[in-house]
Amino acid sequence: MSNSSGSNRCRSGNCVRRPVGCDCKDPKPPMERVSWSDSNPGRRFLNCVDSLMGDDTKKWDFFQWVDPELPNEHYLNWVNKIKNELRSFKDKSYCGKLLKKVAELEKMNYDLELQVVAEREANEGARVQAAEERT
Repeated sequence: MSNSSGSNRCRSGNCVRRPVGCDCKDPKPPMERVSWSDSNPGRRFLNCVDSLMGDDTKKWDFFQWVDPELPNEHYLNWVNKIKNELRSFKDKSYCGKLLKKVAELEKMNYDLELQVVAEREANEGARVQAAEERT
């Protein structure tokens, strides 16, 4: 492999590939990820695995596309349409689960209200009976 895309470092016999531009203290192989932006939907890229750590003080400057750009606007629009349909389906599925849970909770609330009314009526009947017995 060419050293133009990175350099090798060996520790105790294990070689670790260091991406070009990666200034990590403990370099690791780059991580392959997938872009879901509107301009590059489904396009794979490599970047430093430590960039997920959220350290805003460090600049993560290693970035490399794995896949070529989509050849034309037709494919880009097609992939974005599928991405949006999947997002919509996911939202509808989640919404359906929430509506089912709301219906279950409303039924439980209704059953509890019936139980409270029955207990009040039973308590009122017991009070009336006790008052009648005292007189």
